[in-house]
Amino acid sequence: MKILVADDNVQGRYLLMQLFTASGHQCTAVADGAAALGALRSEPFDAIVSDILMPGMDGFQFCRETRNDPQLGALPFVFYTATYTDEKDREFGLSLGADAFLIKPSDPSVLLEAIERARGDKARRPSLAPGPAEQVFLQQYNSRLVHKLESKLSELERSHSELLKTNLALGHEVSRRASAERTERSIHVLLRATLESTADGLVAFDASGRVLVANPHFIELWKLDARGEATQRVPALLAAVRSQTVDPIAIENLFSLGAGADDPGAEGALELNDERWVEYRARPLHLEGTAAGRVISFSDISARRKTEREQRALTQQLFQSQKMEALGILAGGIAHDFNNLLTAILGNTSLLRGEFPGSHPALEYLGTIEQASAQASELVAQILAFSRNQPPRPELVELSSVIRAATKLLEALVPPDIELKFSLEPNVPPIRADVVQLQQILLNLGSNAVHAMSAGGTLEIGVRRSSLSTAQSEKTTTLAAGEYTVLSVADTGTGMDEALQRRIFEPFFTTKAQGKGTGLGLSVVHGIVKSFGGGIVIHSEVGRGTRFELYFPVTEEAAPTSEQRPAKTRQGHGERVLLVEDDASVRLSLRRMLERCGYQVDAHETPKGAIEAFRGASERPALAVLDFSMPDMTGAELARVLRVFEPKLPIVIVTGYLSPDDLKQDPGALKYELLLKPCSTAALSETLARALEALNAQE
Repeated sequence: MKILVADDNVQGRYLLMQLFTASGHQCTAVADGAAALGALRSEPFDAIVSDILMPGMDGFQFCRETRNDPQLGALPFVFYTATYTDEKDREFGLSLGADAFLIKPSDPSVLLEAIERARGDKARRPSLAPGPAEQVFLQQYNSRLVHKLESKLSELERSHSELLKTNLALGHEVSRRASAERTERSIHVLLRATLESTADGLVAFDASGRVLVANPHFIELWKLDARGEATQRVPALLAAVRSQTVDPIAIENLFSLGAGADDPGAEGALELNDERWVEYRARPLHLEGTAAGRVISFSDISARRKTEREQRALTQQLFQSQKMEALGILAGGIAHDFNNLLTAILGNTSLLRGEFPGSHPALEYLGTIEQASAQASELVAQILAFSRNQPPRPELVELSSVIRAATKLLEALVPPDIELKFSLEPNVPPIRADVVQLQQILLNLGSNAVHAMSAGGTLEIGVRRSSLSTAQSEKTTTLAAGEYTVLSVADTGTGMDEALQRRIFEPFFTTKAQGKGTGLGLSVVHGIVKSFGGGIVIHSEVGRGTRFELYFPVTEEAAPTSEQRPAKTRQGHGERVLLVEDDASVRLSLRRMLERCGYQVDAHETPKGAIEAFRGASERPALAVLDFSMPDMTGAELARVLRVFEPKLPIVIVTGYLSPDDLKQDPGALKYELLLKPCSTAALSETLARALEALNAQE
């Protein structure tokens, strides 16, 4: 009799071949169902003995394929299994057409008898009975697989040591040893599947330096050769990963071979040379209850680190924004008080002018005071404009005028060991831009230049006209051909290499030390210039300084001429003026200035006192001069109250500071003249005369 054996266990196949050969039969053995089908279709056999749990095609599938084949369906088929031992497994196997279902180990005589009985049944079978339908087969087959998987998982809960004890106790029972080997192989398959599916890179090694496990994610993370020496021995592995890390000492400690029973483990993060970050966790490796190596897991946290950096940068940007907002509020308060002082100074200075004849030498001193006060007022105005949070308001401006106006701010920025130079070409065309943003550009570029010249040097700011040809435009790659007004800021500092020049406009990128910069200054400059339709060209060389050239498109519009304040004082005609000012020195100065201009003045410190006096006056004032910032009530609010009693009352509001939301007049309801502190007698008289003329025009 010629018998075909299908069993994936080498030892099992060997034992069956020995049994059948010793009994006088021929025997061919293969490792799985697919190989068995191939053998059946290439040569004749008299009987089949098949295991069930096999790789590729298992015994159930093999039996079904055999019974569905007209040429092979009548062959005697005996299941001989050590894993599918449940009664329902037996029922399912027989339903597929198997002649017998035996459990390993069985007595050799029982196995031979089952084969002979199956051959006899074959002779008596008139035809093949159809097997279960495909859907029924799949349902039953899946049911047995799920049941077997559950059984296997239960078996896997038993430790490897129990398996060793079973092998030692039953070493003489070869069939049981085969079952244990299959169980162990299942554990290895499950372990390998787990290692390959985890998102972490895992490596395990023993104290001798032998790498026990290195899963695919570990090999991919560290860019290793899966078959190279680095996946076999720790010294080669350490050499491969050490060259990829910023801190080689940390990785050497992590892969230390001295890990033993007292290994405390380790956790931390490593930066790699390609700017990636990995997080690691190292734990002792226990073999047979003894710590004899290490297991290390690695996770790529580059995305998380990038997010954290961006969040820190955004937080720092928010703090900077809040600080600038607080600075703007503080600057507004200081400006109000400072302008009050300047009002008293300029007011009294203008009053003193009237006490001296035209040739008196004191007039020169008074002129110096007026000039210094005017410069102080302009400086305060620049600080306020720079610190306010307001939308851009483009207007036609001359760059040279903006630079001259910002000179005091620039001089305050530059230390004594740096020379500040200006190169302002005459007759340069105007541009359309926001003055505050232009000042911000100057201060940002000036600040960077100062930081680049820690040992002193020269900071040069220039303005010139430039015509870009098509060829020059293509060379810059960012500017179209045409006419430009160029603002240049050059220093003699450390300079930059090409790699640094490519990154300086990136948000949050900075070369300054921690806490010395946000990395936003140049990105803001770049954004402002782009919004004006311009571009930036950089010329820099390491050790020889840097020149920023900012190209702004020129405009053919005529530059506006600044309005000149009237030089002469316009006299009143004895009109009564209601003056409300909470600052005593300013109130006294304004009163004297008004009286000098020919007005009668009723001066009050508080809005409440002014309202009471206004309500009870037998002769109502012809005009009101009100400070804006006062306790309990603003000048605008006081103006509304006064207009209730006298709807056509001309009102002049005087203020030393205006925030973006202040003095929003209601169209057609409340109109008034506005005068900014500090003000001269001439400006004050002109404003009052204009308010009275507007009233007369209405009547």
